[in-house]
Amino acid sequence: MTRVINRSFVRASKVGYALRDRQCATRASSFAGRPSVTFCAQTNTMKTVQVSRRSASRRRVLVATGVLAVSYGIRGVNAAAWTNCPAGSADQGSASGYHECVVNNGYYLKSAGTDATGQDDAGIDIQLVPAGYWSEHASPIFLTTTTTTHVWDGTTDDDLGSGNAAATSGVTKCDVAFTNAIAGSLTTATTGKSADSDCVTKAGYYISVAASTGTALDATTAIAPYGQYVAGGTTVKGASTVETPSDCQLTFGNAIAGSLTTVTTGKSADSDCVTKAGYGISVAASTGTALDATTAIAPLGTYVAGGTTVKGASVETPIDCQITFTNAIAGSLTTATTGSSFADDCVTKAGYYISDAGLSGDIYDATTALAPVGTYVAGGKAVKGSVFDDTSFLPVDCPFGGSSAAGSSALTDCTPDCDLTDVNSGAVASGGTCQCAAGYYGVPTDTNAATLAAAITGCTSCARGTTSTAGTTTVSGCTASTTVSGCTASTSSAGATAPIAVALAAAAAVPLLL
Repeated sequence: MTRVINRSFVRASKVGYALRDRQCATRASSFAGRPSVTFCAQTNTMKTVQVSRRSASRRRVLVATGVLAVSYGIRGVNAAAWTNCPAGSADQGSASGYHECVVNNGYYLKSAGTDATGQDDAGIDIQLVPAGYWSEHASPIFLTTTTTTHVWDGTTDDDLGSGNAAATSGVTKCDVAFTNAIAGSLTTATTGKSADSDCVTKAGYYISVAASTGTALDATTAIAPYGQYVAGGTTVKGASTVETPSDCQLTFGNAIAGSLTTVTTGKSADSDCVTKAGYGISVAASTGTALDATTAIAPLGTYVAGGTTVKGASVETPIDCQITFTNAIAGSLTTATTGSSFADDCVTKAGYYISDAGLSGDIYDATTALAPVGTYVAGGKAVKGSVFDDTSFLPVDCPFGGSSAAGSSALTDCTPDCDLTDVNSGAVASGGTCQCAAGYYGVPTDTNAATLAAAITGCTSCARGTTSTAGTTTVSGCTASTTVSGCTASTSSAGATAPIAVALAAAAAVPLLL
């Protein structure tokens, strides 16, 4: 028989024991007619040794023959120290004649045992505390069924009681212990931590207000804003230095101002810096990890989505609206501003309009055309998914039978017929339309009292001795004239006006008839 060193058995069922060691032993059964029993070591699963339904007596036989060690459980009266406490626990040493297994710091009890005597570790589950927590057992947690009040499920924070080391599970959450830390900002470097000094900032978080003392738990944390990043990992207890997140714009010196951001807040590395919507990479980085890429804003008539990682970036070419909308005639599309980021930003240029909307919805098949001669259109109509129902973006006829070049974009591009057809209309051209001339008042119209054809009527001459400025619309706009029509003002040596002096001289030349 091969002797087994440091073997322990735990009760696994009514008919057997689970073997925990790293060797195997074969021994002939002491019962007649029974086959020999092979004891195999635990690897990834527990092997069960079938002994008999008289398990207690069979156990005594195994102990008496030396196959089963006397230290077979988690609590016992033997004087020797335990060597078979469950993982995550250790022998606390003798107390009142007992050697007992207790949960180690950095571990927690996920489920308690099922043996009230403490002689069996069946059902006991001890785990490393997760990241973001620590366990420091102020009082020993003994592995007996009385430890059910110390059980924590490993996820529910409510089980942590007040959130300090006095909580029954002995587990504390970093976010709870550091009251000025924003939720979700703290963690630990690994699982299985055992002190408040193990709490550190998560990646993407930083110390915004220092702790009051070198051991205080009152440091304040904050999340890295958009366009910035911070590695995290700063010890929070007694944190003495206020941290400043790195700015993407400063990291990438060739990026133009305002061109970089991060996808979300709480980023932690230079590789998180990306181009903003409407910006692209105009000059590639020198290497795949270099920070020297150059950015540029999308020009008019193009767009770029942004979101490109700047570190080690390659050149991007903004997308041309003309290429996206294949039915648009050349030169008919633009964007309202530079820095556009979607096809939705593509609009008709001034002087162009949607001549065929195509299918409605998110479709790129609209057709464009140049404003015809004698019309004008401002442009600015969104091309994607256009519908031919917005008259404000359709060409408008020049008023008063006016003319304009194809592709005109404003009323001022029109030359109206104000006094060509009727030289006595009293109207004159102004800003692409007609208005009443100086000395007239009213509103010019065509023969149909409209503004479609040449100006014929609508302007009335001011009364004799009054006048008006061009564009006067009511008779009240006619005011007294300061001159007599056809005369110019001058003065004689005697101070009389020229017409009066001439009249007096003429009268003096006539002989007096007696």
